[in-house]
Parts: sequence; C-alpha cells; structure tokens
Amino acid sequence: MHTGELLELYEKVSDCKGRKLIDKLVAIKSSFEIFSGNFKFLEDSIDVLRPPAGLIHFQDKQKLGFIESEIVRNLSNFLYSAMSLVDHTRIHVRKLYGDTSFFIVYTQKVNENFKTPLAKFIQDLRAYFTHFGIPITL
Repeated sequence: MHTGELLELYEKVSDCKGRKLIDKLVAIKSSFEIFSGNFKFLEDSIDVLRPPAGLIHFQDKQKLGFIESEIVRNLSNFLYSAMSLVDHTRIHVRKLYGDTSFFIVYTQKVNENFKTPLAKFIQDLRAYFTHFGIPITL
C-alpha cells in the first residue's frame, strides 16, 4: 500500500461508528481511572492519621499542617473527579442509548444506586468547594 492509501484507510477507520464508540468508552474508562486514583490518594492521605501512628505522633505542627493540606487537596481532587465521572458517563450514555429501552433501565439503576445521602453529600460538598471555597481551615 502507498502512503495515500494508508491515509485514506486510516480516515475511514477513524470515521466508522465502531471507532467512535471505542473512543467514547476509552474516555469513560479514563474518567473512572482518574476517580479511582483520586480515591486511593485520599484514602492513603487519611490512613497516615490512623493508629498506630495516629495524630498523637505528629507533634510537629508543620508536618501535621502538610498532612492536612494533602488531605484537603486529595479530597478536592476526589470530589471533582467524582462529578466529572458522573457527567462524562451521563453524556455518553445519553448519546449512545438515549432512544433505547436500555437508557430507561440504566436511569432506573442509577436512581436506585446513586440517589443516596452519601452521593448527595458528595455533590453538595463539591459544589461548595467549587462555588464558595474550601470549607476547611488549616
């Protein structure tokens, strides 16, 4: 094959529905990986304060201030990525399945699993961080 033929074939593959679907799925996967990583960083930063080390071993206020800053930073990242994952998934599912019965079932499952006090708290805390500032004084 010549370069022109390869380029034409690449453009056809890039423009096909299957390739576009794969790109959307990769985007959702990326959002999920960011969310999962941010959760792990938040969990790890909180674990530093758990026994046996715990707060009692952090007499150094500067070190404790750094740990608190890390927790707030990781909490912010977690909140933002949680809502990004929700938004990205919602947009892609609506585009892919908006006119199908799957979308109705999907919406019911979302409501069953994610319309919880914890989810509402995460949404509200993210909104507070975004629109009013970080509510934690260090």
